[in-house]
Amino acid sequence: MSKRSKQIQWKAEYFLFRSVEAVVRCIPLSWCYHIGAGIGHLAYRFAAKRRNSVVRNLQAAFGNEKSREEILELSREVFRRNIANVAASIKTATMPREKIRKRFNIEGLDDLQPLIDSGKGIIAVLAHMGNWEILAQVGQFACPDNPSGALYRPLNNPYLDALVKKRRESQKNVTFSRRDKLIAPTKHLKERGILGILTDQRVGRHGILVPFFGRVTPYTPLPDLLKRRTDASLIGVAVITDAPGRWTVRYFLPVGHDEESNSADVAHITEQIMRESPADCFWLHDRWKLSGKPFDRHGKHGFQSPTFFTNEVKPLHFAIVVTDESQFGRTTEVVEHLLKQQEDLHCHIISTAPHFPEIISSVSGRISILQGAFPVEAIAKAGNQRSLFVVLTWDSSLEGLESEVPQVALASDYSFEKIAQRLGATPVSLSSEK
Repeated sequence: MSKRSKQIQWKAEYFLFRSVEAVVRCIPLSWCYHIGAGIGHLAYRFAAKRRNSVVRNLQAAFGNEKSREEILELSREVFRRNIANVAASIKTATMPREKIRKRFNIEGLDDLQPLIDSGKGIIAVLAHMGNWEILAQVGQFACPDNPSGALYRPLNNPYLDALVKKRRESQKNVTFSRRDKLIAPTKHLKERGILGILTDQRVGRHGILVPFFGRVTPYTPLPDLLKRRTDASLIGVAVITDAPGRWTVRYFLPVGHDEESNSADVAHITEQIMRESPADCFWLHDRWKLSGKPFDRHGKHGFQSPTFFTNEVKPLHFAIVVTDESQFGRTTEVVEHLLKQQEDLHCHIISTAPHFPEIISSVSGRISILQGAFPVEAIAKAGNQRSLFVVLTWDSSLEGLESEVPQVALASDYSFEKIAQRLGATPVSLSSEK
């Protein structure tokens, strides 16, 4: 797209947004919420790809705690409440601050007073949840006498981005771009400022691998890095929907927090926030997405375990379908290689051959073998643990572990599509690159 075409697109998007705002100004806040909830209901029915992502994420987070029916009901509510809150946020952004304040209750503010009195900066760990406009102002409501700011990712549309920045500045809320260096937010914290950081999104290769809802995933190192640079305190903040047009802002101190905490502990704070009201959280992106080679979760800084939180890592289950005795040797080789690389993996070998040799090695405790069963039934049985993410098959030949790993075959043919649907997973293809 040419530069001129982008300019036209950006201006059209800006005009459309301001037009929607003009209409929303005339509608009561509770009506905006109900309209958004109706749109969310339709989106759940027709946005199959996003629906499957939400179900898969909720299954990863709560699969050992909630039934399949509870997961599906929660996913429906996630769609309704998220889009309702977005609609309400557009309306809230047009309201005077004193009217916004009447729309929510505050809990836990008394617990923050010692931190405010200490003279140190405060890092507010946030998740995308509830009314996003209220979420953007939680620092001011906690410490009205201290400078308030937030780290944010600039919008792709420069006109909308300038509008957001102007509004934040008019509310005395400084914005710091994630694309810039950390000099400005570091200075802000050293001057007794409170800084909000959204920490629930996937960060890819630049993250640190930590347990999050028990699943190993890349997590942002920024809160822990800024805490160590500035000696700032950490708090968690949740924004919870109470009723259409009514919310609760809940501040809380992390249990067991001390100076030895690390990014894994900050991830646990984010988990605590999201557990306050899972339906309010933004589960529509692939938080535990696997990319590149099978089970590649990136994270260039390696795995980091919590220092003081008890956060057990849940096994990530995968299955390999073996249909011929000639595949025994390479199956064993691949399984041992993968399990030694990542300690949270557990493998189900599904063999339609008469037998499969016993695997005797240091990783055999994380291997189960199902023999003589038709793949669909066997995989469904393995999937009862509600944590089966990937199915591998030998549709393509393997010429050595270093050049190629097995094809991930959830989308390779119709039978695997049916398996994926039965397990609540989105059919994906994660073939490796040579």
